[in-house]
Amino acid sequence: MAWLRIGVLAIVAAGLVAGCVSEEERLMQAFIDRHVSVVDPLGAETNRTVYTSEVTGAKEHFARLKELRLEINDIYTNSDDFEFLKRMKDSGKVTDHRLKRQLDKLYLAY
Repeated sequence: MAWLRIGVLAIVAAGLVAGCVSEEERLMQAFIDRHVSVVDPLGAETNRTVYTSEVTGAKEHFARLKELRLEINDIYTNSDDFEFLKRMKDSGKVTDHRLKRQLDKLYLAY
């Protein structure tokens, strides 16, 4: 019976802690998740292509490398994403230290 009470208290406490996250922080986390899901595969493919192009010297690999770098450049020059990051930064409502650091790094990258 005591374990049941402890379990219920843990669930209630987790709900209270989760409820303390601001809407801005939820939006910021969603942006980061989406950003990482797009940039990580591109970064990995870019690294593999750099290696392959340097080892083989084949022009088609260098052409693919150029395409990948342009895709990454397009991501970091997206004005809508930059405006979102600027709005999040200016709001001051992202207070979680980890999210705030990621916001700062992304803002500077854009």
